Amino acid sequence: MRGYRQLLERRRGARENAEALIDRLNREVNAATGSPEVRKRLQDLGVEARGGTPEALRDLLVSEIAKWKAVIERAKTRNSRTADDEADQRPGSESDQTRAYAPPSARM
Repeated sequence: MRGYRQLLERRRGARENAEALIDRLNREVNAATGSPEVRKRLQDLGVEARGGTPEALRDLLVSEIAKWKAVIERAKTRNSRTADDEADQRPGSESDQTRAYAPPSARM
């Protein structure tokens, strides 16, 4: 059981280190985005400087990923349907060629 306990201690330590790192990064980002020079530079790049909490960032990322995933899925569906419809309507389309195709061994 000694190895198991050591593993648990390492995991607990890693989690505490990760939380400490996240807290420090959050403090530094909030301080930077509060600086007028940094705000101006980000604004010149078209970026809205916002501070906040790690939880707020997580929530924002979750909502943005869901939103853009839905947009991409709709675009894929629309594009694949349009491409298939266009191919079926063209003479000599892939669907026509596929039906008329015979492997070389069958042509002899």
